[in-house]
Amino acid sequence: MRPQIPHAVLTFVFLAACEAPAPIPAPPPPAGPDIGPALAVHAEQLSTSSADSLALDGELGLYFDADGGLFSRNSLSGEITSYGEELGALGGVVRLAGEVLISGAGGLFVISDGALVRSPVADAVPDLGPAVLLSGPDEELWMAGESRLLLWRDGLIWDVQPEGLPSASSRLAWGALDGETALWVGAGDALYALVPDGDSYRAHPRGGEFAVSGLAVDGYGTLWAATGGELYGHWPDGTEQRLELPFSTMGLAANPNSGALWLDTDDGLWIHQAGTFRPVEGPPEGSLHAVDRVGRAVLLGDQGIHRLAAGRPLLFFGLEDGSELTEAVTVQLLPTVTEQFGGLSVELDGEPLVLADSSDFIVQLDPEVLDDGAHELRAIADYGEEEQEQASLFFSVGEFVPPTWADDIEPLFVRDCALCHSATEGATSAGGGHPMDSRAAWETEIDEILDAVVNGRMPLNADPYDAATISLIEDWRAGGFLE
Repeated sequence: MRPQIPHAVLTFVFLAACEAPAPIPAPPPPAGPDIGPALAVHAEQLSTSSADSLALDGELGLYFDADGGLFSRNSLSGEITSYGEELGALGGVVRLAGEVLISGAGGLFVISDGALVRSPVADAVPDLGPAVLLSGPDEELWMAGESRLLLWRDGLIWDVQPEGLPSASSRLAWGALDGETALWVGAGDALYALVPDGDSYRAHPRGGEFAVSGLAVDGYGTLWAATGGELYGHWPDGTEQRLELPFSTMGLAANPNSGALWLDTDDGLWIHQAGTFRPVEGPPEGSLHAVDRVGRAVLLGDQGIHRLAAGRPLLFFGLEDGSELTEAVTVQLLPTVTEQFGGLSVELDGEPLVLADSSDFIVQLDPEVLDDGAHELRAIADYGEEEQEQASLFFSVGEFVPPTWADDIEPLFVRDCALCHSATEGATSAGGGHPMDSRAAWETEIDEILDAVVNGRMPLNADPYDAATISLIEDWRAGGFLE
């Protein structure tokens, strides 16, 4: 990102966010959350050297500050790159306009041609410090510094000052409020949502006292906040509650592409998945810092950097799930857990596919040799005797009209799933239920849903889905989960 900011003159535009009327009182709280048994996780050491701070870039890239300067770790090869610059404590890393922007105690920098270069924005905000960075719609950039909250938009810096609300040292997370996109802000003694209102923003504060030490939105669209040892949740249907849990929540991390919420507590590390809270069994020493897009937690401690996974994810690089294949591409598969790994096989639409490179697990996909419509690339990793992990990548080729949530998938939910998984029937996460009545929830759990319907475990109290109905769900995924 190279904004055109004059060196001699810089115009600051002050953006006042009006305070909204008091929020509507939340409905009566449901029953307590579901507590499950301890969960064994797979731990991977990413760096043996002690780091002072770290940040993720949103694309599985890891950046950390240690003796010798700034380092990054390649998500595919694991290679460590040194940039030889001392940035001090890292505030955040974000990909914007094709570049990687990094915030540290030394200011704002971009990585250009493999080198660290001071960003032109740094001259405009020399006192920003290690700011939290968050990209927004239309290549906006939000910067939460130690003394103020700033917005970079269209080459100008906007000072965001919600009337009567704090903004210094903010924690930020993109989510929604009443169906509208919103930037959630935790600062001082307040938690509020900034909702676009023309060229400005309107602030919607939540009731009660807050002291936010962690803020994140998960793949279901649920906002989570660690505040004063409590865990606050704000669900997409508007329900909000401070949960009664058998521990004090000190910090948390989640990712909008994953359903996993990880919690730093006075009882160790916990995880929340599919409506259930579980303690993590024997995690490595370290504090929780971030969660990547496939739901893995990243810990930082005296013994280096560790990454924890609740399962054994298989990752695809080179083609996004739900995308259209318009030209020949190379897809590389990565088994993220190597302990007891015995090999990898690949299928395309149920037929075996020969790997183009068996050592790096590479396959070639060419739309010229594929029929129009939806396709599934499936990877099967062997782990010991009769243990397997499977993952699928769905995509489309040529003329293809994908199903939509409103016309095709939601009616299935209402007919076959709503009795157990609808919030209106009491299936709230806060109450120990497992609500699935949103497009975001289906997208987040699509692997589990397809596995359940293919193997006849769902829907309950109804006939198993036939091949056409299963294909409908698969086609919806291949088409990119259209609303």
